Amino acid sequence: MNEITTLSNVFQHHLSWDKRRCDFAASYIIAVLKVCTVNGIKIANALDGKSKKESKYRRVQRFFAEFSFRGEDIARMILALMPIPPPYTLSLDRTEWHFGKVVFNILVLGIVVEGTSMPLFWMMLPKAGNSRTSARQKLLKRLLLVMPVTHITKLVADREFIGQHWFLFLERRNIPLFVRLRANTVVDTPQGKQQIQHALAWMQTGQRTRGRFETDIYGVRFYISVMRLEHDWCIIAHQQQTRNAFALYQQRWTIETLFASLKSRGFNLEITHLNDPARLWRLFALLAIALLWAYKSGLFLMEQKAISVKKHGRWAHSITAYGLQELQHSLLNSQHFRQVLISFLGLLSCT
Repeated sequence: MNEITTLSNVFQHHLSWDKRRCDFAASYIIAVLKVCTVNGIKIANALDGKSKKESKYRRVQRFFAEFSFRGEDIARMILALMPIPPPYTLSLDRTEWHFGKVVFNILVLGIVVEGTSMPLFWMMLPKAGNSRTSARQKLLKRLLLVMPVTHITKLVADREFIGQHWFLFLERRNIPLFVRLRANTVVDTPQGKQQIQHALAWMQTGQRTRGRFETDIYGVRFYISVMRLEHDWCIIAHQQQTRNAFALYQQRWTIETLFASLKSRGFNLEITHLNDPARLWRLFALLAIALLWAYKSGLFLMEQKAISVKKHGRWAHSITAYGLQELQHSLLNSQHFRQVLISFLGLLSCT
């Protein structure tokens, strides 16, 4: 049984797609892992089969243009293949880039894993700039269709993701929030309502409060942890009382690693010519599955040989990059590294 058949069986096990669609999705993921780019011509050249490259390219175009599927089904497949059990920390952020005059702006909700995030739901935003509260709410509502709220420990997000309707929406659904606030956020103090930067003007650079006071922000009760930086403030609002708010908030950076894996350090998503939102959404779905496979492969490899650590104390590369490199190598040299490839395929086993 070859790698395309094995991966197609995984799709058939988790999704209600016909075999032809599953075979193509498997072929596409194998091809994108081989060439590490979303360039349509290069992927067509890497697709298995005797057809001419022009026919393969049209096949790629037809899949993204004509085949629609539900995000909830993809999310359930990703959850079934997740390398860690619930409960989960969620991450929320946007990635935006320009290709000529076209603006790509994608809102992504993911699960934090070691060193990165795994995307679960995503949405193509209609224009550049911050997301609307309604868009964020839509992603969370879709998430709750496939995951009980008891499987969520917290949601981490940056300063963009604030607002009364947003905070109340999360509170009503019992989703704890760890969010960075702007320094001019108004809070209640013994002296009345003040901006945080004014209320804590006495703090010295490098000093931390470690969540020693509570306040209402947009009608929701939060603990506030503050660190004064040399030219800025790091202000974390959190609904779970903790003295480790800054360390927990750092989990937000895992979604930046995800975006790097999708773009310059992985599949070069920024060069895609798919500017139709529906087609780009479908492409993102297949890349999400490819990334999950690469990540699980990286974890598998770390059990045998840990990633080297550089002088500055950080890994030489991420777990995803580690797995991606070895997956690519074994797929391109499958005759010589068949046993390695069989091990990687086993990470997506349906049993």
